[in-house]
Amino acid sequence: MESTMNETVADLSPAAAPTQRDDVATVAAAGILAATLAAFCHETIGHGIGCIAAGAT
Repeated sequence: MESTMNETVADLSPAAAPTQRDDVATVAAAGILAATLAAFCHETIGHGIGCIAAGAT
């Protein structure tokens, strides 16, 4: 019974799972979205707070 349990655990291990490649278009889209969001936050929050701190209304 112990050997059956070990075989089952081995079958579920990541090393036994088939490897999958990431979809290039999905990874690229996620990177573009992350860069756009970072730039948007930098411009609106960073420069917006600076503008308000300088006395803009």
